[in-house]
Amino acid sequence: YKLMFRIHKHRTPTNGTSFLTTYALIIALANTFIIPIFPLFIKDLVGKDQYVGYVISSFAVLILLTNLFIGKIISKFSKKSLMLCTIAVFFFAYYLFSKTTNLVQFFGIEIFRTVSLTIHAICLGILLRESTTKKKIGKTEGLYYTFLNVAWLIGPLVGGLVAKAYGFEKVFYLSSTVAVIAFVVLSLNKLKEYKDHTIIRKPLVNLKLFLKNKKLLPVYLITFGLALYLSSLYIYLPLLIKENGLGEDIIGYALFALVIPLLLLEIPAGKLADKYGYKWFFVFVFLLISLFLIPTYFIDSLYTVIILLVLSGIGAAFVEPLKEAYFFKVVNSEDELKFYPIFRTAIVMASLLGPIIFSTFLFFVPLKAIFTIGGFI
Repeated sequence: YKLMFRIHKHRTPTNGTSFLTTYALIIALANTFIIPIFPLFIKDLVGKDQYVGYVISSFAVLILLTNLFIGKIISKFSKKSLMLCTIAVFFFAYYLFSKTTNLVQFFGIEIFRTVSLTIHAICLGILLRESTTKKKIGKTEGLYYTFLNVAWLIGPLVGGLVAKAYGFEKVFYLSSTVAVIAFVVLSLNKLKEYKDHTIIRKPLVNLKLFLKNKKLLPVYLITFGLALYLSSLYIYLPLLIKENGLGEDIIGYALFALVIPLLLLEIPAGKLADKYGYKWFFVFVFLLISLFLIPTYFIDSLYTVIILLVLSGIGAAFVEPLKEAYFFKVVNSEDELKFYPIFRTAIVMASLLGPIIFSTFLFFVPLKAIFTIGGFI
């Protein structure tokens, strides 16, 4: 915390890294208030736990296509203008979710929200990279993810409590309101954008070049593994808690606790990686995550399971900020724009395959087994 606030004390958050991390906190709040209720909201529409994962994974194909073709969009429009458009979509999507009563309506709204989330994340990631240097990228990414995790700490907790007290509708209203605040904050800021210093090739050509780059495969797999782990937590833990007869407030508290290790450790992780190197982190931290996930099926106490899942976040804290920092370390500067959207498809593939794999297992095993299966994967 001291490092985080010291940086913002000496650099007023009106431009560069300081502004982007502050803005990221605001827009992330808008998108995280719904986290504890979203799987439950989908379940109300589809009826069964097994189908929730299938619904969520269906949008991953859309994210994949957006990632592959985003280069052409960014080359024609400023990243700030694209981000403002996506925030407008967030506002309308969350408001309309409060009025949604069937699956057809949900799909119509979620298509636009999914594309907007993808475009916004890529634009923000590129702007953040442009605001720092290769030497400081680990520290910058650590700061950025710390601010994101403040939102992931506060958002699900507040969302769960609001849902328990007032219902899902008020949570969607809250997300819409904060989206308006994010829109105003971003629109009033004069972001410094750099001209893209690379030729925008056809998406399939970029994909072929990416696959030929042996340095990028490890970081792609690392990102895929982390996203698979996180998808199992944020989709199935709320369903498990609800299955045990507890309310949205307990879901909020549990998701609040999950973020604590990430919030405390991500800045130190970024600094250590910049100083000592990245590779030695990754094998150790995935083993650490598995160590805490595998025993969960064999434990009867739900609260003990939640504690183990929280402890698994210690490993995740060392991977989350480093995956993108490591990507920018190993890729040539002139290839960053070409390869960054493709690199982010690792998250998409995990979002596609993870829920499909886990939801299919649910036809044969109890819900609690999902985390043990994730630990072995």
